[in-house]
Amino acid sequence: MAEKRVGFLQAFKLFFTHYVDFEGKSTRAAYWWWQLWEFLFGIILGAVLVFSLVLPLTMNDGEITGATASRVFAGIIIPLLIAVLWGLGTLVPRIAILVRRFRDAGVNPLLVLVTLGVPYLIGQFLSMQMLINVPAALESGNGASAAITQHPLLFGIGYGLVILLEILNFVVTLLPSSKKRRFM
Repeated sequence: MAEKRVGFLQAFKLFFTHYVDFEGKSTRAAYWWWQLWEFLFGIILGAVLVFSLVLPLTMNDGEITGATASRVFAGIIIPLLIAVLWGLGTLVPRIAILVRRFRDAGVNPLLVLVTLGVPYLIGQFLSMQMLINVPAALESGNGASAAITQHPLLFGIGYGLVILLEILNFVVTLLPSSKKRRFM
């Protein structure tokens, strides 16, 4: 039996109608069409942010005054608020579609906990390491960025692991739908 094809607009609808569905499956097309929607939204929001930063500066010939700063702040606060609300509002369905995509590809969906959770924990750990090391780096006169160079192996291993897990995520989302394949 042939699978039903998912198009660009249908992927948008499926994403929001299966908002918290962690049980079903999502085809490769449904997943990647949604990724395109996310990308386009990011491009549009990024362009609005850049425009809201650049426009007030061009109105005063690049001179930053109190009025310019308040216009820049007013211009970026709304797009930033939209970005935060979008990110929080789509967090659960983004995880849900990834879980469904893993299941459709024949990979244990619990692996999503590893591919999303471990990078988050590594990021938190490395951020704490930087915060701990910043005062010493500032005292040495090397600047805050020197906090990373105090433990380069730790940061290298941490970021290397994050990259490997993201590659794993990417590869799994590229796998075709399969009822026979069972990894992990």
